[in-house]
Amino acid sequence: MATITALIHTKNSASTLAKCLASVAFVDQVIVIDMESSDQTLNIAKQHDAIIFKHPDVGYVEPARNFGLKKVKTDWTLILDSDEEVPSTLAQHLKKLMAEESSADAYYLPRRNIVFNKWIQHTGWWPDFQLRFFKTGKVEWPAQIHTQPVIHGQAEKLPLEEELALTHHNYQTVEQFIERLNRYTTIEVDRGQSTADSSGKLSAQALPAAFSQEFTRRFFAEDGFRDGKHGLALAYLQSMYQVIVELKKWQAAGFPDSSSSNTLVKEVDASLKELHYWVAGYAIQRSTGIQKLWWMIRRKLRW
Repeated sequence: MATITALIHTKNSASTLAKCLASVAFVDQVIVIDMESSDQTLNIAKQHDAIIFKHPDVGYVEPARNFGLKKVKTDWTLILDSDEEVPSTLAQHLKKLMAEESSADAYYLPRRNIVFNKWIQHTGWWPDFQLRFFKTGKVEWPAQIHTQPVIHGQAEKLPLEEELALTHHNYQTVEQFIERLNRYTTIEVDRGQSTADSSGKLSAQALPAAFSQEFTRRFFAEDGFRDGKHGLALAYLQSMYQVIVELKKWQAAGFPDSSSSNTLVKEVDASLKELHYWVAGYAIQRSTGIQKLWWMIRRKLRW
């Protein structure tokens, strides 16, 4: 019979770890990779008979994840964040896949993100497929933050069904979002992952474009408006993430100032026109007759 290890990384995860560990009672082994927790995380892990390894806290998970993968000896590996849970229906499905000796080497699992106490079903947050279940040795992660895993073999997606999705208790407060935003953007800039040019110059269009492109994608193209105020809030917050990356790159270069006021105003106006285009598109889908024609003209003119 195939065996499986749940690999969980932690950092001050006392508030969520117990439920996470309880949800993987079906696995043969649990390995916790702890990144310098100072709360009750390690005690909770010990109470659930997890095997614990320690790893330096570098501010993001990928290095600890790769470290942990080298400790797994079972046939299959299931990776979880400490604020995630495996519903019983998903657990049964994973056991079935192992029993059937599936030809796939790795599986992408859908994930339900609970943000500010609500399941976010739009705004780019669903189905949020994550590569988390695979034959041991078939997957590894690059060392950079928020990078895609490298798969040595064939990967498949689980059916897009709510009962087969991980539950992710994601951002619980605005403060938590901003804390991670500040930490992650600093890491991106320090490791040269921002979109600003290598000289650190902040072009006139960088800030308006960084905000408007992310906002219109999240709120309109990915139907964030269907998530109500939560969708609007996340569209704003995630747009600010892109803006902060550009600002920190500019900061690292010493805040050079090279754009004229006229150029800056022109770029802000261009971003507003982009927003008008999407607002008009939204209105066109919800109007008829003369009113619809009016909105079509406005979209054409971006006004």
